[in-house]
Amino acid sequence: MNKKAAVLLSVLCLLFFSSCRNASPESAADELSAHNRISEDKSISLTFQGDNACLSGKELSVSGEYFADDKKLIIVSKDMGTLSLPYHFQDGKLILEYQGMKISLGDL
Repeated sequence: MNKKAAVLLSVLCLLFFSSCRNASPESAADELSAHNRISEDKSISLTFQGDNACLSGKELSVSGEYFADDKKLIIVSKDMGTLSLPYHFQDGKLILEYQGMKISLGDL
């Protein structure tokens, strides 16, 4: 079994001109990368910058180019290989699934 531990979550930085208004996301994939996210206990974060995502926590840190559709987040890391995480939104939170666990992340 590969080395895998807890999943960590996110911070996303999108900069807009102060006079611009953020448009509503058109899809779940757009919503996924539209906000910085962190677990309630602050142990896991998910951040996005450009085409890269970083999922980090105590036991696992994965960063690299990401791809997302409306059901999965895929992070391609040079160190850890490819990590595929099914996700959905529930009650304003991002729920990631990893090795049978569900990780709940809220906006920063």
